[in-house]
This record gives sequence, structure tokens and C-alpha cells, in this order.
Amino acid sequence: MGTRAKSLHTDGLISLYGQDAILETPLVPAIFEGRSGVLRGHRQIRPFFEEGARRRPNELVRWYRNDNWFTDGKRV
Repeated sequence: MGTRAKSLHTDGLISLYGQDAILETPLVPAIFEGRSGVLRGHRQIRPFFEEGARRRPNELVRWYRNDNWFTDGKRV
């Protein structure tokens, strides 16, 4: 996947977050040494997504799903 294609994926991903969003993940200090696990707003979140895309595939990123859900579709 070319740089432009990765950029487009980052744009789509960042669009899912509000301008003032707060993202907390243990992957932040794993990617950016010396940073806390909290990123605030698009300005801080975007570089995290861009670096994550550059490092794919990555052992730290694994999708985990099970059959338990937070909602049954009627109540949370």
C-alpha cells in the first residue's frame, strides 16, 4: 500500500473522532517513547495513527473478539 493510500486510511480513521477527542491506549508509550498513554485532539491523535500505519503489521496490534457484547440491541 502506497503512502497516499495509508494517508487516506488515516483520514478516514481520524474522522471518526471529534476534534477534541481523548484517546487513551497503552500503545502510545510503546510507539512514542516518553509519552503518556493519553492523546488529546486531532493534532496529537493523527501522528499516532500515521505511525501505526507505517508499522503494520505489528505484534502489539491484535484484534480480539469474543461472543460477549456490551449491548443486546435494546439496552446498554
